[in-house]
Amino acid sequence: FISLHHIFPVAQAITTPDAMGVCLVKPQFEAGREKVGKNGVVRDPATHREVLHNAMGYAAANGFVVRGLDFSPVKGPEGNIEYLMFV
Repeated sequence: FISLHHIFPVAQAITTPDAMGVCLVKPQFEAGREKVGKNGVVRDPATHREVLHNAMGYAAANGFVVRGLDFSPVKGPEGNIEYLMFV
């Protein structure tokens, strides 16, 4: 897995302006190492908010419009909460 910071510029370069997609926002790959706990779990709600804010910013900076955001119904194996972002 890789941060969306690296994905959105490539997606913007290879898609049409009306392209849509769903992104899996994985906090353990978006937060800095100092904010990721044991077994790669991000538990701090403030870090989750920061990750979501940044992910939406990466999308917008590359010409995508965030049309929806929700919790993924499936948690990671260690209980990590992940998010689905519709752009």
